[in-house]
Amino acid sequence: MKIIVDTREQSPFLFRGYDCQIEPGTLHTGDYSLAGMVEKIVLERKTIGDLASCMTSGRARFEREMERMRDFESAAVIVEGPLAEIRGGKYRCGLNPDSFEQSILSLMIRYRVPFLFGWHRRHAEWLAFNCLRHFWNHRVEYGSRVAFSPFRP
Repeated sequence: MKIIVDTREQSPFLFRGYDCQIEPGTLHTGDYSLAGMVEKIVLERKTIGDLASCMTSGRARFEREMERMRDFESAAVIVEGPLAEIRGGKYRCGLNPDSFEQSILSLMIRYRVPFLFGWHRRHAEWLAFNCLRHFWNHRVEYGSRVAFSPFRP
């Protein structure tokens, strides 16, 4: 399995110790995909701070990204940090924690793209790898279409 990592990704997962190859590339949408499947699966990585910015000053740009992600067979936003950090207000912008969480829920429903929260960076990397691995296994080994998101038909 070859993982494509967007060259613009500022703090990319390295996937050290995972059974995969890494290849830099330019992705039109998201930060991670699979070689030969960049139009089928995409993952977007965010820290809690990045996500807070996406809910405030960067909201329009992030919604355009989510709009593009909706058209993929499988897509997810992988967050480096637990939802509890949002509930606890452990981020820098002045966004109310309840408003922050409600915005996430609204985006998930509107765009049919799940947000997966890792407990920390290493766990988020594990989530990303395993999302890609399961997609790969279903497409390559089983030859089936994947309905990755609980919001997709």
